[in-house]
Amino acid sequence: MIELTLTQALALYSVVIGSAFVGIWIFTELGVHRSHRQLEKQCLWRCVFCSYTYLDESAERLSECPRCKSINSLE
Repeated sequence: MIELTLTQALALYSVVIGSAFVGIWIFTELGVHRSHRQLEKQCLWRCVFCSYTYLDESAERLSECPRCKSINSLE
C-alpha cells in the first residue's frame, strides 16, 4: 500500500484537477479554431410563394426554397 500524507494527497489532487482543466482548455481552443470555415459567396433570396427569406450559396439563376420547396428565379 502506498502511504501519502495529507499534504502529498492535496498536492496530487491539485495537479490532477489542474491538468484536467488545462486539457479541457486546450481541447476547446483547438475546437474553436477548427470550426471556422470560409463561407462561399451567398445570395439572398425571397420566396415568391411563402415569402421566406433565405441564403443560397449556388450562384445560379434558379433556387429552391428550403421551406416550401418551390423554385424561385432571379426575375
